[in-house]
Amino acid sequence: EERRAAGRLLKRLPWRPVMHFRPRQLKHVVRLLRKGKRGQAVDIRTDDMRGETQILVLAKNREGLFAGLTSAIAAVHIEIVAAHAFDIREGQVLDVFHVQDAGRKPMRIENDIERLKARIEKVLEGAHFEPPTEVMKVNVLMRRLPVVVRELPFASSRQTAIQVSAADRPGLLAELSHAIATAGVDIRGASISTFGEKVVDVFFLADRQGNPLHAKAVDDVFNRLQQVAELPEDS
Repeated sequence: EERRAAGRLLKRLPWRPVMHFRPRQLKHVVRLLRKGKRGQAVDIRTDDMRGETQILVLAKNREGLFAGLTSAIAAVHIEIVAAHAFDIREGQVLDVFHVQDAGRKPMRIENDIERLKARIEKVLEGAHFEPPTEVMKVNVLMRRLPVVVRELPFASSRQTAIQVSAADRPGLLAELSHAIATAGVDIRGASISTFGEKVVDVFFLADRQGNPLHAKAVDDVFNRLQQVAELPEDS
């Protein structure tokens, strides 16, 4: 009966989030869907096999939600090594964050995990968090990585897909997400990857009516993302 109930829940989801998770991880997704109060829930668990902590967020989508979540996570001084955002059904999203502590290991301190969960729950309740601002050290390798912002025309037929490649730094994902939100554009999906010093982030964007962006809006988003991703000259 439990398997049949899980099957019914998963059949209601689009194929992309179902295919993204391994079977053992889908169990946690099902539990999250079951316990979601008013359509919202947070689950944080350690994945020793992958050497990371996984954050699952089920939420009602709203303007600036992804930016708020990334800002809340970045403020706890942990690294987001990968993230995915899925538009799972009308008005509801499933966001997945793979994070590590400063030592590139899973989070182990229970108080830190509870503090992180509380911050995320505040975002779901409507609290606003700005991207963290801190002085960073820029090394030679980071300088050698150019910023590339480009559209991926074949990545989606329903949204505008924009890819950002740049040198990684603390809080970058939060800054990029905030730049998109302030452009009056909705993030309908995301695929965030980190490769050493480099990040490759893909955002699936739509206007407030749910349509792909027109050319002027794309140029505006391009400019905002380019400015955010550029390294400061005096660091």
